[in-house]
Amino acid sequence: MLLSENPDTKRNHGLLTPVRLKSEDAAGLTDLLACAVRRAQGEHLVMAEYSSGHGVYGSSQRPPTKAQRDAHEHARESFTKVAMKLLPLILRRWRSDEAVAGPLIETTRHLKLEHYSLKHKEADFEELMNCVVDVFLQHHSRRVLDACVSAMHYAVTEGFDSLREIGNRCRDTVFLEVTKRLHTAVGGARAGSEKDSKSCAKQEPPLTDDDDDEGHHFQIRAGLTRLNALVSLLPPPSSDDTSFTIHDAYIDLTSIIKDAVHGVSGAGVRSISLAARASSLLLVHRMIELVDRGKLSDVEVDEQLSVRDAFLSNAATLAREAVYLHPHSRIFPKAIIAAVVNLVVYYQRSHLSNVSVDESPEQGAGLVAQLDLCPAESAVRTVWDTCNHLIDVPGDNSVEDHHVDEDVSGDQEVAMMAYCLATCDVAITSHRFIAAELLANRGRSGQWADRAIAALLIDLKHLGPHATGKTITTSLTSAFEEVIMGDAGNAAELEEAFAKLADHLSSMFVVGNQRDRVVVRCIIEEGLKFVVPSAAPDPTRLPFLSFGLASFIPKLAATDARLLLEPLNQVVAAIHEEDELYAPLLEFVNRISARARGASSHSGSVGRVGNAHSMLPKKRRTADKEALERFCHAASDAQNEAAENERKKDTKNACYAFESSYIRNCCVDRSASI
Repeated sequence: MLLSENPDTKRNHGLLTPVRLKSEDAAGLTDLLACAVRRAQGEHLVMAEYSSGHGVYGSSQRPPTKAQRDAHEHARESFTKVAMKLLPLILRRWRSDEAVAGPLIETTRHLKLEHYSLKHKEADFEELMNCVVDVFLQHHSRRVLDACVSAMHYAVTEGFDSLREIGNRCRDTVFLEVTKRLHTAVGGARAGSEKDSKSCAKQEPPLTDDDDDEGHHFQIRAGLTRLNALVSLLPPPSSDDTSFTIHDAYIDLTSIIKDAVHGVSGAGVRSISLAARASSLLLVHRMIELVDRGKLSDVEVDEQLSVRDAFLSNAATLAREAVYLHPHSRIFPKAIIAAVVNLVVYYQRSHLSNVSVDESPEQGAGLVAQLDLCPAESAVRTVWDTCNHLIDVPGDNSVEDHHVDEDVSGDQEVAMMAYCLATCDVAITSHRFIAAELLANRGRSGQWADRAIAALLIDLKHLGPHATGKTITTSLTSAFEEVIMGDAGNAAELEEAFAKLADHLSSMFVVGNQRDRVVVRCIIEEGLKFVVPSAAPDPTRLPFLSFGLASFIPKLAATDARLLLEPLNQVVAAIHEEDELYAPLLEFVNRISARARGASSHSGSVGRVGNAHSMLPKKRRTADKEALERFCHAASDAQNEAAENERKKDTKNACYAFESSYIRNCCVDRSASI
């Protein structure tokens, strides 16, 4: 039906009238064909809902049986035999219709390429790939471009050497044509802007037509879309024998970014975003090529470092100015952050490669060490602030009556970028403020942020309990400093929000888990170092114990609590305990003491009388020795009386005697202290 000019007929007054297949019907048929081919290979077209894990599906699919694998293989061979003959014909027939061409090209990755080599049909395969190249250069929709690049990637990586050579030639042709078109469009747009600026300086009407200017920017956007689709899967050609190289394309991309930095770019938001992403991926491909080649030179490394550092500087500037340049766009800052994340993540590949030079392996290791990407703290701070701004889901009033280019709710892409930045910050830097600030978003930035935080904690636990404890303590201390520096009128709300943050972080740990036990102990130890930086505690940081660390005491093991009592008693002995300023410290010590006895942290003032008396302030214990002795004797008599009454099974009198003596001696102790 897709090949026939008159595939269908209808009866009109007893006569058969030919009816041409419409584009909508052809698109429906090709979509059905693509789904049928995928289903015949065992793919599940409708996936289950996402689970609470890290991007895995809730219901795991069973592996296919041998009979199913044989059926899938037979279906693949049957489709290959038919598609080898008909697929190029259908593509030539419908290549101008992207709704039909896209699903057709998606089926090429299910072809069994061995049939082309075994039957000596390399010419047919080259014809098919030429059709794919023509469709790629003719359209610029996302589905068609991704399908074409996937087909070329399948041809380059699968099959025999003869078919790979055909795929590489098609890849080089596409790269060359796309970069040439982009260079022409960028040059035309720059020439038009220069003419307009000169005419404005002479107070003359503009010399260029608006339609021509819009046409150049449309060609730039289409060229950048094609280039991004290519570099997402395929490396650029490494040979320099062509008339137009990838380095020239990178210069065009850099010019677009620099114009945006200086505020003189006529390109739109999407064009600048695509240029930043393509530049980042080209730098990644270049670094991978240098490392995988096995030998390096000083000139190549210096050139790569200069280009990379210049791009990072421009990206940091764009990230800082994103709020002012395009305040209602989320695509623009996301693209800048993604570009930086790509560089930071992929540049760690150099640690896994063996690179040498002609002189010595040590020199090769030194050159690889120079390729390590450890951005400056100011640049990382700028990029992270932009990412953190995207993580915070705005309210309904913040986007009302404004045009936004996509949904403003928290999304998976931003959470993944935040996770990558936090992981790299922990792994390759020493400040670790990204991971700490990402943890502060738990419970208030959507489910994707919570999943990213859960994945980050798993990675931190692999680094050791001290890494996890320091990161969580840094998150709490930074939030506490914001509470201290906040407005005094909103102090209660800030303290409540800080306590809620501590509760969210403590809820991630389980009491019975041995690894969590060590992490909680490290958190409390690091928190005490923050409150007691020297021999005496900092009075301004004492509320940190009540609002921050108190939530972690129930997760603390009794053994660890007993180990903390001795240094805490030394701190208590060095302060003026009658001062109400130190009340949070005394309350925290009481809770630790209760936890050391195995009780919950909220019952620190309830327990045996002897233990309660041992936690009394030092000056009160020594104010009147006689009153304290009467207190101890009375408590002992009350306990003996209660035991005697218990033996006589007089529970009512025993409880009354113990209660009355406890209240009476508490009054004695209060009068003695006064």
